[in-house]
Amino acid sequence: MFQIIVTLLIFLFTIVSFLMNKIPMSVTAMISMLLLVITRSLEPAKALAVFSNSNIILMGSMFIVAAGFGKTRMVENIAGLLSKVGGGNYRKIMIGYILIAFALAQFIPSSSAVFGMVYPLALAMTKELKISPSKVMFPLGLICITTVMNMPIGGGATAYAQYNGLLENYGYTTYQFSLLDPIIARIPVIIIVFIYAMFFSYRFTPDTPSIVIKELDRASISEKKYLDPIREVLGYTIFIAVTLGLLFQSHTGLPSWVITMVGAVIMVASGILNEREAVLSMNIQMLLLVAGSFALGSALDATGAGEIIGNSVAALVGESRNGYILGGLFFIVPFLLTQAMSNLAIANIFVPIAILTAKSLGANPMGPMILVWIGAFAAYMTPLSTPTVAMVITAGGYSIKDMLKMGWLPAILIAVTVIPWVMTIFPAF
Repeated sequence: MFQIIVTLLIFLFTIVSFLMNKIPMSVTAMISMLLLVITRSLEPAKALAVFSNSNIILMGSMFIVAAGFGKTRMVENIAGLLSKVGGGNYRKIMIGYILIAFALAQFIPSSSAVFGMVYPLALAMTKELKISPSKVMFPLGLICITTVMNMPIGGGATAYAQYNGLLENYGYTTYQFSLLDPIIARIPVIIIVFIYAMFFSYRFTPDTPSIVIKELDRASISEKKYLDPIREVLGYTIFIAVTLGLLFQSHTGLPSWVITMVGAVIMVASGILNEREAVLSMNIQMLLLVAGSFALGSALDATGAGEIIGNSVAALVGESRNGYILGGLFFIVPFLLTQAMSNLAIANIFVPIAILTAKSLGANPMGPMILVWIGAFAAYMTPLSTPTVAMVITAGGYSIKDMLKMGWLPAILIAVTVIPWVMTIFPAF
């Protein structure tokens, strides 16, 4: 009983620390893991084992592959092509920038970084065409926030591995994700935000800024060194080969982490990335956060504390065996909370709770897990949810009232569409 209480207290500390965001979440995750080991709620060997988890290796190596592809001229070539096709037409050029933002968001695991790269280009376009930035910045921000790493390429190709790693560490391996499951679940979100951003957002965006527009602070981007022709082609080839390898992994029999690691090694060995670039691209903070979450999951499962949490949340659902109610709960609560708290923190708190609740009910956890992430990342109406919103407000000159006016329609459409969609393709019972 003592270990259960200690583990629950550490779990509570982790949640509070995530929400307060006074120290980096990756540091919180490591503190939690150490506390679990010190209090003997988690065996040292199991704590170390999370760092060698195949899903951690897959994620780190896939980030390297995506970084290597990012050094090619693919995105720039697409941008140039879209500018020519636009031919001075605002609507066409805007669609082009939305597509560029979406493409970048599949390789860069930060909506703030993606928006920071795209907004200066869009701002230059508004000056050239004499259009107010208030008509442009919200749809760009909407795409960056809601579609980051949604496709099974780049960092998005690791989503299923992260889900499976959490299921493994919470002792619920009855259900497993495939590479394409997350993207299939997110299809309605992508369609809704694309249609809204491209064809309807201009009706809701203010004609002129509501507040004074200030120049955003952004890191200076050093002059990009282009790859030579051989490495350029090799960058495309490696990335495509790894993506196809993951798609057809069940047919080749090779473990997913082997496929991505081979691609990562070739990226560095060929000189597309140097050693420093490869290390930086691995996103160590995210890997430590995931590893810490795995460790906490192992402790919650081993001590029985997870069962207590799952039973408590399951009690809210009552005797109902309606999967749509269960899925709705794990979309709506994170969605509401993330308007006032960090979206990443909310996701990392509620995904484990979704697993534990489904385990207690004997339900399929896949739908609720995905809905937590979708709900948490439908966070684009207040600057408390993600720094990207603050950047959008600053670049577009929006007030909070503007953000609510522009954001309510896509939020409702996402909710009423994605909950039945996800819980139909991944039925809970």
